[in-house]
Amino acid sequence: MVPGRWVREGIHSNFGSALAWATRTLTGGDVARFEALAQAGRPGPLFVPHLSGSGSPDFDARARAAFLGLELASEPADLARAAYEGVALELRRILDSLEPRGTISRLVLAGGARRGMVARTLARLCGRELLQTPHEEATLAGAAQLAWRGIGHDLTASAVAASLDLQAVPGPDPGARADADRLYARYVRSVRALATAARAEQEDP
Repeated sequence: MVPGRWVREGIHSNFGSALAWATRTLTGGDVARFEALAQAGRPGPLFVPHLSGSGSPDFDARARAAFLGLELASEPADLARAAYEGVALELRRILDSLEPRGTISRLVLAGGARRGMVARTLARLCGRELLQTPHEEATLAGAAQLAWRGIGHDLTASAVAASLDLQAVPGPDPGARADADRLYARYVRSVRALATAARAEQEDP
């Protein structure tokens, strides 16, 4: 940590787990097939991914997941697309909740999230500049650098530069950005409506 600075942290308790559930439910756990299915999906259904309650900013263990806006024409591909969109929209909601303490203008993706459908969906929906690390195991590389410093060695300039060589993930064009903002507003309204319904159910004798 940098002395005199703070780390702001938002807990998304259903990102990987919600995608794993949807992958298992829709394709029997076939990740490649699930991603291909999502790419063929049509907009429409909305997924609130609170399968194990919500994390930040609500921290409501009683919150539950839901698919909204289904119709007779809805297909598994549409649900797969909605699953990716739901976890991305929930991340945006968490980031927005942190904004009163300072603007969050960009995200850096590492690990498995730095490529494929996850990265593309985040770039389209998170409302921020998106960057990705040059290699997948950024966390392990950072831990190794800290350990190397911890035993008294200096890091070479090339090692530091390589770890900071972030690559931009293309974001949406202006028209698609407006569509993303409308979808996000719909998502926020749905989360609030589900929370209100849950409270009413709990208060009903």
